[in-house]
Amino acid sequence: MITNFDQVDTALIGVKTDISSTNTNINTKFVSLNTLLNDNQVITKNNFAQIQTQITDFQTAANINFDEIDTVLLGLKTSTARESSVSSLYTFVGTRATQSYLTDVYNSLTSQINALKTATNPCAAWPGSINEGGFCRCVYGQQPTFCKSANKCCVNNGYGTISCIGGGSYGEASCHQQVYANG
Repeated sequence: MITNFDQVDTALIGVKTDISSTNTNINTKFVSLNTLLNDNQVITKNNFAQIQTQITDFQTAANINFDEIDTVLLGLKTSTARESSVSSLYTFVGTRATQSYLTDVYNSLTSQINALKTATNPCAAWPGSINEGGFCRCVYGQQPTFCKSANKCCVNNGYGTISCIGGGSYGEASCHQQVYANG
């Protein structure tokens, strides 16, 4: 399981550079990314081949500037609001959907991005939490902190008030969520 999304983003930037220049090393870059993903059991080789085709189809079908796509992916990497990032990507692609099959390409690609986001950042659904040894642990302080109910984080609302996300009481310092890699 990948826990450092920067590794994936670096590989994507390498692919972007090759696409926007001579394409000479694009296959090498994709093989590198393929190895990275499969070594960590995030997506299958078949899925990767599909995403490779989709990215090149995007570039060819609508003459899309890959720099713009990479900017959206960078936002997806750093954003805790996954849906807004995906919506942004949809809007971006929608304005350039000059060929009918581009919508299918988009749908499949966003599915891959969602799967990749979930697998590489399994704690994204727990704002303020961090991944420690396969567990999403809530963080003390103004960020979400431990909640007494299992698999829930608490928010410090200030002035001594604490609210548990999804309900429950505050107090137990062993609240965490088991994280499973997507295979």
